[in-house]
Amino acid sequence: MIEFKSVTKTYQEGKVATTALKSVDLTIEANTFLMVLGPSGSGKSTMLNLMGALDKPTEGQISVDGEPISQFDEKQLTHFRRRRLGFVFQEYNLLQSLSAAENVEVTARISENPLAVDEVLEKVGLLSHKDKFPYELSGGEQQRLSIARALVKQPKILFCDEPTGSLDEKTAKDVLGVLKKLNEEDGVTIVLITHNQSLAKIANRIIRLNSGEIADDTSNTPEPVEAIHF
Repeated sequence: MIEFKSVTKTYQEGKVATTALKSVDLTIEANTFLMVLGPSGSGKSTMLNLMGALDKPTEGQISVDGEPISQFDEKQLTHFRRRRLGFVFQEYNLLQSLSAAENVEVTARISENPLAVDEVLEKVGLLSHKDKFPYELSGGEQQRLSIARALVKQPKILFCDEPTGSLDEKTAKDVLGVLKKLNEEDGVTIVLITHNQSLAKIANRIIRLNSGEIADDTSNTPEPVEAIHF
């Protein structure tokens, strides 16, 4: 599903070069719930951006769903993201002037084979709130709406960047429960990056990054979302 071969990413600012990932080799199978952990500056966001076709490596090869995305130009990367991938970020990035249903519909209109908007809203428990505007929803509901917006295009992989970072524990568990259900029942591959070690328990694979390198890569027997404590 996702494969890194000797992937290095270096950022250049003037005469200063910073290597965020260092010759990483990695294979992620379909239907995995992967948790990527590490402190700030460990390379988590860089890894997600490379996997998600948001950036290109300085060295090495990346393939996602059988496609050699590290060889794509910007137009090809944009098309690939639109067809295959979904993204959920800490900031909800919702359109405040549109209803919940309309926020999802915007993504559906640019997708090749979208799900029905009501079907997706039901998956995340927001069908009864379809006509509400984002400001009328709680933080957890807004994050679930951002998940619905990503899901409407039927992505094979859902990338989540600190999706519970601004939520309280109960609300965060609601959001994580949605993600876990999507992985277990719908077969969506999920890559979630976080600095919160407690969240690792719900994933079936855990990677820990340190200074741009994989410090640990282990399989895990997932625990219920209710069992974790922040």
